[in-house]
Amino acid sequence: MPHIHLIIGFIIANILHMNFSLNLLLILGCVLPDTDIILGFLQKKNHRTYFSHYPITWLFFAIIALIFRSDIYWFFLGGFIHVISDIFDWNVLIFAPFSAYRFSLLNFDPEEILSESSPKTSIRNYYQKPQVQIFELLILLLGAISIFWS
Repeated sequence: MPHIHLIIGFIIANILHMNFSLNLLLILGCVLPDTDIILGFLQKKNHRTYFSHYPITWLFFAIIALIFRSDIYWFFLGGFIHVISDIFDWNVLIFAPFSAYRFSLLNFDPEEILSESSPKTSIRNYYQKPQVQIFELLILLLGAISIFWS
């Protein structure tokens, strides 16, 4: 759901009233972790098992950037926000690489969705879940509200 991560980044940027370049860094960070989705589809594997979806990866670099007072902090914060928002629908390895413990609020089984024969079928099955539809509508609504709120 890269488009939802884009909207989440947009919502946060609107709330924080940052300048354009910081908004761009935050939004890019919110979307970038999903670039590994292609590799996930090729390997028929949950792309959230790669290091780009480890919360500690993004948190570590965000803290380092914050210590050095670098604007790139917003990019890494965006990546961390992305991974945390993934907790809503898929099992996320929240303590990886130190633990294989997975957590999800909606408790979807990624392997079940990804076991389909094609990415198109997997995506269709994912978006047919009512929980996903409700979650995405809520995010879209929050995005619209954030436009008028700012």
